[in-house]
Amino acid sequence: MECIGYFIFSFLLVVLLLPVVIRLSALLGLFDELDAYRKKHEQQISRLGGIAIFTGVFIPVLLFLGLKADLKMLFFLASCFLLFMLGLSDDVCGISPLLKFFVQLLCAVTLVLYGGHNEPVMVDLDPGFRPDLAFLVFFLVLLMNVFNLIDGLDGLAATLGVFVNLFFGVILFIGQDHTYAAIAFTLSGSLAGFLLYNFSPARIFMGDAMAMVTGLISGLMALRFMKLLNSGGIVLLTADAAMAIAISVLIVPVFDGLRVFLIRLLHRKPPFKGDRNHVHHRLKLLGYTDRQVVLCLFAFNVSMLGLTLLLRHLGSFTLIFLLFLICILSNGLLTFLIRKMADKKYRLRDVLLRDTLNIRGS
Repeated sequence: MECIGYFIFSFLLVVLLLPVVIRLSALLGLFDELDAYRKKHEQQISRLGGIAIFTGVFIPVLLFLGLKADLKMLFFLASCFLLFMLGLSDDVCGISPLLKFFVQLLCAVTLVLYGGHNEPVMVDLDPGFRPDLAFLVFFLVLLMNVFNLIDGLDGLAATLGVFVNLFFGVILFIGQDHTYAAIAFTLSGSLAGFLLYNFSPARIFMGDAMAMVTGLISGLMALRFMKLLNSGGIVLLTADAAMAIAISVLIVPVFDGLRVFLIRLLHRKPPFKGDRNHVHHRLKLLGYTDRQVVLCLFAFNVSMLGLTLLLRHLGSFTLIFLLFLICILSNGLLTFLIRKMADKKYRLRDVLLRDTLNIRGS
């Protein structure tokens, strides 16, 4: 019941704070930049929703969780605060992508080396040789960025954030990891409250500040989840499938982010420069509304989790390969449908040659 209380407290706190943030943004003239290429909103909308969400997460954490003697938790709080301030600076006045990446890397390294999030991701790794530490850092930096990338459609990042952290929160609570379960529930409650103002048509955005923090916390919850399963904390979920289950919960932002970064590099474009090549942009080209896109991607994410749980006996490597294969095939079909609408001569092989490898042929 405590975790439900955290969810409700955070939900109500954010719902009460958001009108104040919206009014303050109007008084100070702090709005999202109107960009006809990447964004379709005609009115000025505040990007400072992250202030309310961050408050909704960390006020109950500081009030109700006993963190005074927990040095590792202090590293967690400090990293989240540093990342939030970085994102808030970007939302208000803009910062360089290089500085943003450096701070993200600093936060990830700090949490892996000093924050207690360095458990082996596979149960059979040699404790004296830990090449997976680099993977853990990469994983956290990736999550910070991919949640920021999907925050380009009303309600998408918040909806997936609620789903991800509710799932991990429930499992962590069952496995007696009550502190991190409580954090997951406070974030879920805060994002759920934010959705009342962010679901299409949005009245406020979370901005880079909370999108990155949501990604970081979601990544940490995934690591705690894998640690729990690897230690045998959940009988029904085997350790062999721990990594695959964690990735399946995060599959929409992870696959979309990796796909976009790879295509930008293949096309020799800056990897951090925004574009309209994300899956939510592409679904809108087929005529779906913002709400339909959010529900479609949410349903896809849930189905990938369900499939992974159903086939968990196959082990992580097989399941991860299967997950990404399904995503690649789904993305290829989406590309084909979009291009076919504009060019009747477009062929299936053009998905790989023209749109992925940028090879122009006859």
